[in-house]
Amino acid sequence: MTLLAFLAFEMIIYRKNPLPAIYCKIPFWRRITRVFADCPDDLNEIILLKEISKGNLCISKLEQQNTFLLAISFSEELLHLKGDTDELIEYVQYGLKMWDVGYYLRGTKPTEGVDPFEVGLDSENIENIAAKSCLPFIHKLEKAYGKQSEPFLTKEEEKKIVELEERAFARIKLKSLKGSLNSSFTECYDSSNTKMRGRILRRDLYKCVFCGTHGNETKLDVDHIIPKNTIKKLNLNEILLSIDYNLVTNCFKCNRSKSDYLKKQDIEYYFKAFANPEHPNHKILDFLKPIKSMQGL
Repeated sequence: MTLLAFLAFEMIIYRKNPLPAIYCKIPFWRRITRVFADCPDDLNEIILLKEISKGNLCISKLEQQNTFLLAISFSEELLHLKGDTDELIEYVQYGLKMWDVGYYLRGTKPTEGVDPFEVGLDSENIENIAAKSCLPFIHKLEKAYGKQSEPFLTKEEEKKIVELEERAFARIKLKSLKGSLNSSFTECYDSSNTKMRGRILRRDLYKCVFCGTHGNETKLDVDHIIPKNTIKKLNLNEILLSIDYNLVTNCFKCNRSKSDYLKKQDIEYYFKAFANPEHPNHKILDFLKPIKSMQGL
C-alpha cells in the first residue's frame, strides 16, 4: 500500500452533539492524524465521513474510547473514495481525552496539544454545545482504571471544575438572552432624557428602591441595575441601556454608593426586591443570575 496523503485539508467540520462544559474551555486540542485504507475493511469509516459531511451525523460517531472529538479536517477528495484502491488515506482529528481536564487545571498540556486558533480552527463553535458536567465522565474513568495511589482529581480540583462549569453555563445563558431581546435599540438612558426619567419615577412612585426615601425629601436619580460598564464588559445586548426593567429609581445617596460594576450585595438585594413575577424589574433577574455565576459572586 502507498500513502495517499491529502495535503490540502479543505473541509473543517465541528462537533454538534453536547459536550461537558469544562471541555469547551480547555485552550488546547489534541491533533491526531488518522490513517486508514481505502479498502472494504475500512469502508465504514469512509461512509461515516460522507454522512458527516452532509450534516446527517455528528463527528462523535468517529470517537475512540475516552475521547471527545471537537473537529475534523479533510480534503473533499476523500468523499470520492469507494473502498477499492487499497491506498492509505489520512485526515486530521482534533479532540480531547477525558483526562485532559487535569492538564487544564494544572496549566499544562500534552505533547500533541495545539492552540485551535493557530491551526485555523474556531473554538467558539464548541462553546455553544456545553450541556452538562464532566464529573460523571471522570468518575467513570477512575472506576474503569481501578484504584490508584492518588485520586485522579483532588477534591479541590473537582470544586474548581464545578465553578468553571457554572461560569461556562452562565456565559451560554447570557449569549442566548442577548439574542432573545428585540433589536430595536434606539438610545441609552441618561439624566437628560426627561421622558424616560419621568416614566421610571412614576412607575416607582417617586421612591428610592433601596431605602424608600420619597422625592419630596431628597433628590431622585434614575440609574441602570446592570451598569453600562458591565453591559460593555460582558458584551450584553445594548437594549439593556434603555429597557425599562433595567432602570430603577435611586435617591442621591444610594446612587452614589453604588459601584460602576455589580457588587454581591447589590445582586442579593435585587433577587429579594424583584422576586415577585409581577414586579416591573423582575425580568432583569434572568440576566443577574448568570452574571452572578460568571463573576463568582
